[in-house]
Amino acid sequence: MSGTSMRLRLWAVAIAVIALALGAGAGIASSGSSQGEKVTRLRFLLTETFDVISDVAPKGPSKGDLVVLHGQLLDPKTKKVVGYEGGHCTNVDSVELRGVCEVVFTPGATRSVAQSPQITAQAFVDNVQGEGAQLSAVTGGTGKYSGARGQIIAKPGPSGSDPTEVTFELR
Repeated sequence: MSGTSMRLRLWAVAIAVIALALGAGAGIASSGSSQGEKVTRLRFLLTETFDVISDVAPKGPSKGDLVVLHGQLLDPKTKKVVGYEGGHCTNVDSVELRGVCEVVFTPGATRSVAQSPQITAQAFVDNVQGEGAQLSAVTGGTGKYSGARGQIIAKPGPSGSDPTEVTFELR
């Protein structure tokens, strides 16, 4: 594999990790935070695909490249599809392979995602390996998630290609 192909692949993986960090979950738990506010946790597994749709010159990872993401939220116990993810990431630093992503999740969507409650998220991601979980900001939502705030924590599976464990912490 050429150096450019490898860098593009690494960048795409980094962007995929961002999207994974923006996933949602089938398990639900509530607890209090240190400030006494209620926290609702949604847990899922996330599988996703991504496509580079705009490769700005020079060829390979460069500022302005655009990646489109599409994923499925899986129930952690049954591995059945319980929602969807869609979004895009823009490369902002080709040396460090950093990107900014905006993603929408529809936990519980079985048919129409446009009519399902949605959670929106945004993240800044880079290609640093071994740094632990990816954190993303919950920026809002619709329906039962209207006004949602909090964070999303994504932990890649043990082999890197396994589904990502995703936990939404909503306030």
